[in-house]
Amino acid sequence: MTPLGVFTHTPGNPDYRSRGTYNKNHIRGYGLRGMRVFDFGWQLAERGWGAGGTSQMRLAMHATDPTVLEPRLGQIDSEGCIRIPATLNRFLDTHGVLDAGYEAENLA
Repeated sequence: MTPLGVFTHTPGNPDYRSRGTYNKNHIRGYGLRGMRVFDFGWQLAERGWGAGGTSQMRLAMHATDPTVLEPRLGQIDSEGCIRIPATLNRFLDTHGVLDAGYEAENLA
């Protein structure tokens, strides 16, 4: 399940870009090629699958498959990541909304 809280976004957990490739279920899990995957590092979260309990998970915020999964946003379909519409992903990326840590490192 997606952990609750406020999470630091720093270059210590570098972001990356979606390759736009399909998985075995023909789903582009991180969205179209070039979409940014915002990495919030390892977080303790409740497992919503298997035997339950808690474990460390890599928390990311990313776009999702625009055809199959984006229409389902708001439903429980994830194992913990924060899935957002491609339009929000582009806005956050283009305007550097979450990039204060990256900008500070570039100035140092």
